[in-house]
Amino acid sequence: MKTAKGIMKKKAFIKETMDKMLGNEKSDALWDKATVRLDGILREYEGLPKGVRVHTDGFIFPSAAIYLSVKEELGEEVAYRIVEKAAEVNSTKIGNLLGKVMKIPRMDDLFIAVWNPMTKKMFGRDNGFENVFYPRKKDEYRMDVTVCPYCRYFRELGCFELTKIFCGNDERVYGNLPKIAFERSGTLGMGADRCDFCVRKRPEHVQIDEMPYGKKIKKWLRDRYGEKADEIWRKVEENYATYLEEIPDYGGKKNGHAKAIYGGLLVFAWHEALPERIPLSQLQTFVNEMFFGGFTLLGKVFDLNRARDMWLIDKIFRKSGDRDRRDIQKYPDGFVNVDEAYDDVHHVARYSFTQCPNAVFAKEHDLLHVLPLLCNSDYYGISQLHGSLIRRGTCGISPVCDYCVVGDRNIMAKECVVTEDEMGFLVSRKKIQD
Repeated sequence: MKTAKGIMKKKAFIKETMDKMLGNEKSDALWDKATVRLDGILREYEGLPKGVRVHTDGFIFPSAAIYLSVKEELGEEVAYRIVEKAAEVNSTKIGNLLGKVMKIPRMDDLFIAVWNPMTKKMFGRDNGFENVFYPRKKDEYRMDVTVCPYCRYFRELGCFELTKIFCGNDERVYGNLPKIAFERSGTLGMGADRCDFCVRKRPEHVQIDEMPYGKKIKKWLRDRYGEKADEIWRKVEENYATYLEEIPDYGGKKNGHAKAIYGGLLVFAWHEALPERIPLSQLQTFVNEMFFGGFTLLGKVFDLNRARDMWLIDKIFRKSGDRDRRDIQKYPDGFVNVDEAYDDVHHVARYSFTQCPNAVFAKEHDLLHVLPLLCNSDYYGISQLHGSLIRRGTCGISPVCDYCVVGDRNIMAKECVVTEDEMGFLVSRKKIQD
């Protein structure tokens, strides 16, 4: 059995906290008192199994001995804060170190894989725990703790309140790891009927600083709001980060429509961060140029009134559709693309979306009034290629977002007029004959 002095030597991080809070002289006296108390606790529980002692001797008993010794002289508030502060510093340090390790390629896969053997060896029945282990899923591990030795022995020693500090350690170690989500709805130490653990790989979302549109939005904010621009941009960042926590796995940069999906989120985040409600008509030109500014140069060499250019744009649309259909197998919440055969007689390219992440997000977050900024920019983009987009509706208000693309001198374009519906979406309608 380990000695009290040997165990306390490994708790130097708690002693450092005591020194800072109490001064060396007072800290030394209470540390000696806690060591004597720990020795008594170890002798009282000397018959515990080896697996249980991993937790009692390593964490529970020394923490209880220190807490109870300080509490007797300085009160519960000071004693609790010492243990809590030391735990915060130490567990955060471990979490930061683990976070650096997690940046190694494929380390997230290894991290998920080791939870199964690790929890059964360190937090199983032999260690005083009772568990529910769930069937394994790809990129996820789930386990419930229904009986916990921390709850039992802290309660028996008269300091059950320390349990929640150790519950918090899990959050500090695992809660901010890159690529990994650590989720738990409650713990035994905080009054729940179980500690439900779930660790899973985070979706590889595109972060705001990886978006090509951020600089353009920052410039727009500076031009309009001057010194207040930085403050508004921070709100944009907060909104975007919140959205990333709420959306499903789209595949991040691996998704062929990453710019459209995450660019849409950025527009939502920007619009909602504005300190005033600006009519969409005043924002549309900026959004058009943000997404399709490059099409102006492309239009100098690309003209959809030429048959070969229309044939080529159809090939591009079709290749994009094939990519979307591959993506949807891996990321079922992405774009669902349906294309049609090219009309080489009338030079018409057609395809449609029956599912649009931007539309789904807008409906779920009461942002449907902002969605036209995204949808309407398609008209601008096609127009820069000397083409016309003929569209009856979008996924924002219709079951299908249908694209029919022709040259702007095509008879089909001349038969239609682009108008704005009651929601602000641009739609194409047949001209009324005189």
